[in-house]
Amino acid sequence: MINIESLKSTRTKSDHQTIHFCYGTGTTPFGTLFCAHTEMGISSLEFETDTRDYQRWVSKLKQNHPNATFTENTNSCQEAIIQALRFGTQQPTQSITLNIDASPFQIKVWQKLLDIEFGQLSSYQRIAEQIGQPKASRAVGNAVARNPIALLIP
Repeated sequence: MINIESLKSTRTKSDHQTIHFCYGTGTTPFGTLFCAHTEMGISSLEFETDTRDYQRWVSKLKQNHPNATFTENTNSCQEAIIQALRFGTQQPTQSITLNIDASPFQIKVWQKLLDIEFGQLSSYQRIAEQIGQPKASRAVGNAVARNPIALLIP
């Protein structure tokens, strides 16, 4: 089971508490993966195509969370990546928590994506209908495109 928490809602619940991100890269059979996580869960898993991607992701995190603190910690990130890869390839016995900067709408869409059976297909229109917003197929497409954890949320 994947639990999705929202950084935006976490921020509003605990404005007095500073969010701390660990970030770094890890090696996978598919290439280098950028990872960012908080104590509450994984926030980003993105494949790196060149070294400029790494700095772009760190800058984006800092821009989106100006009051947060940041520590580069490759070991911690490699552990999070291994956990995510294990979760994605085996029958999970434990849940994994994602702590993603997202709107409530995006979280609804991503949770609906997680409900799609392995090997099955859906459409933006069908997902929009399933979340009770049948005219929001374009917004569903935008939410899918902004998924920061495509490794775990298809």
